[in-house]
Amino acid sequence: EPVGSMGKPVVLAANGQEIRFCCKNCLKDYEKDKAGYMKKLAEAEAKAKPYPLKACLVTGEDFDHGTPYVFAYEDQQIKLCCKDCLKDFIKDP
Repeated sequence: EPVGSMGKPVVLAANGQEIRFCCKNCLKDYEKDKAGYMKKLAEAEAKAKPYPLKACLVTGEDFDHGTPYVFAYEDQQIKLCCKDCLKDFIKDP
C-alpha cells in the first residue's frame, strides 16, 4: 500500500536511513524478515538515479566521513551527514 494510505506512516531509522511503512502491521512483517526487506530496498535503490549531491544539505560536509542519514521528503530522497542534521532540515526544508 502507498505510504500514508493507512493514516500517519510508521517511521523506522535503520542502517543509517529512514524507512516508512503504511502501518504497524507492515513494520511487524519487516521485523520478521529484516534481511529480506533490506535486500528488496537495496535492489530498488540500485535502479534509482543517483543522489545528485556529494555533501550534506545542512552542514555542507562531504559524505566521506561516515554513513549519511537517508530519508524521503515529499517523495524525494534526501541525504544528510548525520541524523542530528534532521532537526535543522525540518526547521527549514
